Amino acid sequence: MLFIYSRIRKLYSTTPVVIDSEDADVVVLSAYAASIIIGDLYIKRKKVIVKCKDLCPGNMAKVVVQPHVATGCDTISSFYGIGKKTVWKRVMNNVEGQELLSCLTDETLTKFISKYVYKDKNGNSLGEMRATKWKKKEK
Repeated sequence: MLFIYSRIRKLYSTTPVVIDSEDADVVVLSAYAASIIIGDLYIKRKKVIVKCKDLCPGNMAKVVVQPHVATGCDTISSFYGIGKKTVWKRVMNNVEGQELLSCLTDETLTKFISKYVYKDKNGNSLGEMRATKWKKKEK
């Protein structure tokens, strides 16, 4: 869908485009696309039309997809007991967290999950962090 949007932009650079979608994945991708493609992109959510550039601050727009996917989306499971809003708040004003997200590798993703999802200070592996979180779960 966003590939088609980029092609529309090449033909009609000044025409506003509105995407009609309720899906969170589409909203997140639209926020990212609006930050890198010139032109006005809007998304219709219920009866409100929102400018996609206003969905998140500029510093987060370039890395909004990574924490969304890392914390669960349509095709990826989420972390037990840790929601998107929690991770978003931890990264929103944190330059190091945004830098980790901007160049994801296995190493930086592991470091991001350790520090901003699980808040691990003991240097545990991801498996150990998951197990610790699970053991703290109420019976």
